[in-house]
Amino acid sequence: MNIKHILSVTAIAFATTSAFASEATQFSDLGGNLSRAEVRADLSRALADGHINRVAELHGSFDQIGAGVRDRADVREEARMAAHSNTFSPLYDGA
Repeated sequence: MNIKHILSVTAIAFATTSAFASEATQFSDLGGNLSRAEVRADLSRALADGHINRVAELHGSFDQIGAGVRDRADVREEARMAAHSNTFSPLYDGA
């Protein structure tokens, strides 16, 4: 009875590993029609023209925000008032 269990377990193990091995070979490489030099030249041209933002390229796309119109003292005073008012903010989720 032990031999039947061992054989059935090894048969199941071999069957499942062969299924996983076939999934790894299903990748097909889609080659492009541009050379590496052409792609690099196109990237340099887009960076020079301003079509690609280097920061957005690394961290996702977002709009550039200009300089603020309030000075530092106003912002600090607003933060001080908010800290002393102890009002509930719906943006605070509680941790």
